[in-house]
Amino acid sequence: MDKVLTRDGVVHRVPVVDLAVWLFKGEQFPDNATARTLEQKFRQTFFISDADYQKLCEFQDEDAAHIYTDAKPSDADYRAAIEEPLVPTGSVIPTAPATPAVEAENDEEDVESLLDEEDWVLTEVKKLLKLGTSGIILRGCPGTSKTWYAQQIAQYLVEKASHIYKVQFHPSYGYEDFVEGYVPNENTKSGFEIIDKVFLKACETAEGLNPKTPVVFIIDEINRGDPARIFGELLTYIEHGYRGSNFNRAYTGKAARVPSNLVLIGTMNPHDKSITQLDVALVRRFDHIDLKPSSEILQSFLEKSEGFTADQITRILKWFEALQNLLPFGVGHTYFKDVKNPEQLQTIWQYRVLPYCEAVLELEPDKLEDVRRSFDGMYKAVVGQTGGA
Repeated sequence: MDKVLTRDGVVHRVPVVDLAVWLFKGEQFPDNATARTLEQKFRQTFFISDADYQKLCEFQDEDAAHIYTDAKPSDADYRAAIEEPLVPTGSVIPTAPATPAVEAENDEEDVESLLDEEDWVLTEVKKLLKLGTSGIILRGCPGTSKTWYAQQIAQYLVEKASHIYKVQFHPSYGYEDFVEGYVPNENTKSGFEIIDKVFLKACETAEGLNPKTPVVFIIDEINRGDPARIFGELLTYIEHGYRGSNFNRAYTGKAARVPSNLVLIGTMNPHDKSITQLDVALVRRFDHIDLKPSSEILQSFLEKSEGFTADQITRILKWFEALQNLLPFGVGHTYFKDVKNPEQLQTIWQYRVLPYCEAVLELEPDKLEDVRRSFDGMYKAVVGQTGGA
């Protein structure tokens, strides 16, 4: 891995922002999105270890105005975006010191949340925080806004974007990625050194603030990792009753503690059978809020699109509600947030929703056929053909 990408014997790293611009060029981002938003989107989509990411990729902050546009770029614009970051033969990209891959966002500006004060999820979170929660997990089937809510709640609670930390668990994620671990260092006798990883850095940030000033640590897909392997001794010290108590780290033996103002928010799909059940030791330490598919939110998506009549929206909502009863765990509303017209509705169904239905009904072909017929009947009615939902 020392020479992953070479030219003329010189190591070059991939400009991750330019790559992300191309990979996610058709997706919409919030108005306050930055270059760091694209980097985080890339890291969430492609599971790469911290060490490999530092060797493969290079992050260069850019002004958001140079990255995002309100209109779809032309083919010429795409070509220019591809050609601009190409490295000419013989040039050298200086290597920068390695930094943890998923830390707090660098933006020091104030952040704003899109949540209304009366939002029911935010209301429940505030109740739990007032009681003294060890952590909160947002649970639900795919497409129920879990990750979006975690980010918006974080933005509601913190004063600065740099007070939000975020990671995504996966089967190969471990203590050495989360708490502390070895990294190469040519200046040491062994060739390695132990450094603090993202969780300890979040604790350090929280300890440097007023105890009433929250720092939020988001763990996306918390059930996809092995809690005992990732948290280690932290399984005890993240508990509300043990906050502020010193413990010894596994590798260095140095003392550390989890501040009371570090708020843990996790997200999980409890029905994902591709992984083992969430460790009971972690379950009992977190409070759980269930997010369910919402017809009301789907209705707001369809009304904002202005591509459907009131009658069409009514038929789609009736089908969406019936679909929840046809599937063992339901399907979320956010699958349809970008639908602008009936044609796009059919596309989203074919390439996003139907594959999900096929996966959860793999051993129930009769129910899967009912799901197919349900959509076909609804779609014919929506486009004005014969049949009903």
